[in-house]
Amino acid sequence: MSRPRILPSDRELVWMRDQGMTHQQIADEVSRKTGHKIARSTVSVALARAGESDHRRRFRDTIPWQVPTRFQAEYPLRMLRLLGRQRRGMAMSDDELTRLESWMGKRETEGTVVVFCPGVPAGEPGFHYVPDVARDHDDEGLPIRVAEVSPKQIGYE
Repeated sequence: MSRPRILPSDRELVWMRDQGMTHQQIADEVSRKTGHKIARSTVSVALARAGESDHRRRFRDTIPWQVPTRFQAEYPLRMLRLLGRQRRGMAMSDDELTRLESWMGKRETEGTVVVFCPGVPAGEPGFHYVPDVARDHDDEGLPIRVAEVSPKQIGYE
C-alpha cells in the first residue's frame, strides 16, 4: 500500500502558484492545513515533476533580478509579482487588486521606486524604497530600478 498523499493535487498546486503564491507560501499553507511540515523544495519538485516549472511564469518584466530564497516573502517583491500578474491580465482577487493599487499609489505619492540589494547583511531586507530619480528605465508604470544596488548605496557599511 502506498503512502497517503500529503500535497494537494498537481492541479491545485498549479492553481496556487498561478494565484501568485511562492513555493514557500504554498508549502506553509499545506503545512498549516495538514499538520505535516512541508519543505519549499518539496513543492518545487512536485511542480517540476508535473511539468510546471516553466520559466515563462516568472515575471521578468517586473522582477528582473535573481532573488534568493531569503528575500522571497518581502512585501515589495509580493507587490511586484501582483503587478506582473496584472500586466499579463491574470486573475486577481479584489483584495490583491486593492493592495496593488494602494501600493502603486504610495509609490507615486512618495515619489519612490523599489531597488534590490542582495548583498545586505543576513536578516536585513533586500528590497528598499528610494527616490524615483534612481529609476533606470523608461516604463513609468514600473516602479523599480533594474540595476541592483550595493549595501553602501542604501546606507549599510
